[in-house]
Amino acid sequence: NSLHKISKYTGKEGVTPKVNKLGSDAWEKLKEKAKTEVKDIAKDLIKLYAARKSQQGFQHTPDTYLQTELEASFIYEDTPDQSKATSDVKRDMESPSPMDRLVCGDVGFGKT
Repeated sequence: NSLHKISKYTGKEGVTPKVNKLGSDAWEKLKEKAKTEVKDIAKDLIKLYAARKSQQGFQHTPDTYLQTELEASFIYEDTPDQSKATSDVKRDMESPSPMDRLVCGDVGFGKT
């Protein structure tokens, strides 16, 4: 039932991948090393986000009527996703905490 999930390994060209037998000591050591590294990364991220949360960011004021009028003058209507992204970014900018958001999307689909 899961045969469709199998695909050819595409690694670095010219380098033969190291293959370990499932259940072997080498495989278990590799899994443990990966788990340890993931836990270390998670701890570092938790420390980073805790430090960022404790910092004071620049808090923008809510939109004025001029901003609202400018936005209303645009000839294109936002998609629901664009409207949500805009309101989320504005909410972040009005917060006293540093903003931690990245908006991305396909070229030509209203990110500006």
